Amino acid sequence: MRKVMGIIFQRWDHGLQTFTMNRGISTIPFGGRYRLIDFPLSNLVNANIHSIGVLGGAKYGSLIDHLGTGQEWSLHRKTQDLAILPALENYSVEPGLYFDLRELLPSKLFIENQSTIEMIIFQPSNQIDNLDFKPLMDEHFNGMNDVTIVTGNGRIDEAIGTPDENRRKWQGREILAVMVQRTLIMQALQRMNQGGSYDLLNLIRRNQEHLRIKTLTHKGYYREISDISGYYQANLDLLEASVRKELFRGPRTIYTKSKDNHPTQYFDGSFVNNAWIASGCQIAGIIQNSIVSRESMIGEGTVIKNSILMQRARIGKDVHLEHVILDKAVTIRDRTVLKGSKDEPVVISKGSVI
Repeated sequence: MRKVMGIIFQRWDHGLQTFTMNRGISTIPFGGRYRLIDFPLSNLVNANIHSIGVLGGAKYGSLIDHLGTGQEWSLHRKTQDLAILPALENYSVEPGLYFDLRELLPSKLFIENQSTIEMIIFQPSNQIDNLDFKPLMDEHFNGMNDVTIVTGNGRIDEAIGTPDENRRKWQGREILAVMVQRTLIMQALQRMNQGGSYDLLNLIRRNQEHLRIKTLTHKGYYREISDISGYYQANLDLLEASVRKELFRGPRTIYTKSKDNHPTQYFDGSFVNNAWIASGCQIAGIIQNSIVSRESMIGEGTVIKNSILMQRARIGKDVHLEHVILDKAVTIRDRTVLKGSKDEPVVISKGSVI
């Protein structure tokens, strides 16, 4: 069996600062019970990849709490390796990069010490998909490729470019994963210094005449979470049966940290229509087209439409929420009205009392 390592990295140039004041983008709650990192991590585990490094960044406390020993992903055995990798000190973000390889410098030994690894899969932590990496890895190795790029929309020409298209800025958006031979990454790390940027995609582009590059397209569901609008829409996508089936009811499980909550309790007068309700909630109001996370409480006479509530929301009586996103542990007092729009939902930060 070919030896493969996975590296999950954080995207820095995003519009989710409201949610990342106290956490990295990888641990933003999603879909009532998940975190964003659950998807790329599960993709790797489902492909029997058990050497995985997760770049924690500066705010990695929530990441450590969520991943723990890796038990939920079967990454807690002696023969398997899940590592939270340290951040690069004084790291400054250059907009438009896919992944700056300088971030691996503090973790250089982590890669060097696993000399049997043949290929590394790079994935950002802010993508929602259920990738089947097994056939993708077969394509990579059987084709004796140096690089295999997995796109999410089939726009391969715009992703790769050609030698006479190098004038085009290569942003790396809509690229789900990059698979690179380990020797190429080690060569890049050996040549690196602290100055300049070493964006993975730009390095591939500049050397494409000397590399064997393959591009593959994931034709299933995919969303990048890089701004509030994208986060909002990706959550509400879960209300579509076809999306739920592909992400959660297929042959590949999306794993997450387990919670031993009691079942959700529905009181007389409550009404739920087309909603995703997690465990441990108490529902006494009306919920339509919304996501309600674990351990939330919805008071009598309250109406919630087209909204996303993260964990431990406390919603009083006769409240009206429409096109609203509540971060964790938000309290909404009785008779409060909050209305946004599909394009500009109202966002309430973690722990707020309104």
